[in-house]
Amino acid sequence: MRRTRIRATTGTPSDPCEIGPEDSECDSCVKSMCCDQLTACDADPECVCFQECAGSMEPSINVPTVCAKQCMIDQPFAHPTVGQVLSCSNGCLLQCL
Repeated sequence: MRRTRIRATTGTPSDPCEIGPEDSECDSCVKSMCCDQLTACDADPECVCFQECAGSMEPSINVPTVCAKQCMIDQPFAHPTVGQVLSCSNGCLLQCL
């Protein structure tokens, strides 16, 4: 399963909390549990970059490191919006593995 994408594949803004018919169990869990964090992330270009990167990768322990490097974020867990999404999405760990 893949992690939640904040923006639609066309690159246009979408409601980050709207659960779609093609969303995985992981996506649905994160969107329902982390709506406030995803909404804040949607307004932060670094966080959007991170989420798009994470959404394009298979889940692994390396995702935060790889996506942080790609998006030029020094410490993803300390980043104001990325860290909030990461912390919240940990509540969906079982659905995302």
